[in-house]
Amino acid sequence: MTPSALRLSVDNALDPLISLKLRALSLLGIIMVVVGHAPSYRDPEAPSERSIPFAIVERLLTDALPRIVVMMFFAVSGFLLLFGHDGSWATHRRKIWSRTRSLMGPFVLWSLLGILLYLVLQSLPWAEGFFKNPSRRFVDKSIGEIALSLMFDPVPYQLWFLRDLWVMVLLSPLLRWLLQRFGFWVVVMLAVPHLLDLGLPSPVRGMRLLTGDTYFWFTIGGLFAVKHLPLTYSSRWAPWWPDDANLAQ
Repeated sequence: MTPSALRLSVDNALDPLISLKLRALSLLGIIMVVVGHAPSYRDPEAPSERSIPFAIVERLLTDALPRIVVMMFFAVSGFLLLFGHDGSWATHRRKIWSRTRSLMGPFVLWSLLGILLYLVLQSLPWAEGFFKNPSRRFVDKSIGEIALSLMFDPVPYQLWFLRDLWVMVLLSPLLRWLLQRFGFWVVVMLAVPHLLDLGLPSPVRGMRLLTGDTYFWFTIGGLFAVKHLPLTYSSRWAPWWPDDANLAQ
């Protein structure tokens, strides 16, 4: 067992340094989510005469780099869910119930509030014309169609992250068993559907469950937890470059 794995296994508690790293990654991720949803080129009122270098940098900082946030959040979630897991069904039930309260509670609440807000606005004559998308015209839908939208096409759409994460939590007993038995080969097997961006079909047309980023990166995070892979710095994995030790020679 590596020293890092040993620290992770003591009392099933995260090493303080690793915990600090995860908090720092979360803070960075929150900032990148905001930046990723704020590019000016999506605003039809924004000035269009921009230089090519400016446009390239803007796309890089908004649509390109922030896309790693989804992968990072799923990987961290998979690690935290399976970290310190003893494999018992009692632990599975406890973790699934805990994540159900923390994930599905906010998901249903905010999705319901979003739909109710749309219903109120669509009932007002002066605001009704702003909703041209048929999937967002809830005044024309039945109760059953609204219920499907609430779960599978939420308002706002970014809530899909909570729902898909909860589905992975439900699948975690099977995932843990597969990682325990086959290890890295599970990641290899999921790499193909991930690269093809395949997911599960959704009852709502045009929507889907478990995107490639969802199950692939959640599994990678789970692999680090189940197999006690090192999470702290080691010179064994560092690229060769001049450091303090080399410069002193």
